Amino acid sequence: MALHTDLEIHKVAEELLGLSLDLVRNIPRDLKQVVGAKIRDECLQVLVLIGRANLVIDGEFKVAAGNDYNTIAYDYHTTTPGGDGRVATIMAKRGEYPAGAHSTCTYGVQPDTDFDRYQWSPAQLWEIVSDVMLGQRVTP
Repeated sequence: MALHTDLEIHKVAEELLGLSLDLVRNIPRDLKQVVGAKIRDECLQVLVLIGRANLVIDGEFKVAAGNDYNTIAYDYHTTTPGGDGRVATIMAKRGEYPAGAHSTCTYGVQPDTDFDRYQWSPAQLWEIVSDVMLGQRVTP
């Protein structure tokens, strides 16, 4: 089976993104940020949807909140948020791998791409995890 990036529809969507970026360069300055961002985001979403549509589910298992599981590096998996929409995952990494972590999120949700876990102490990180897991503010 081919990778989604090898499919003709993905190649055309990449071309569309390129054309849209060229178009955005020529939008008047007062409209560029709002209109340009919307055009770019829509084209990127097409690429995301193509990738998601071509994900191959290789088995499925459910893990209830509070339980643990093992997975291999780069094995795609999902986590369903609880009632307030937040998720906290505690991982024990067993090695370093060249491609780093990969995440997807629902269209319209902006992930925190600037977060660096090394900027906080373990106590500060645990405060956030506790807050999410208990659904309330916890102070160490």
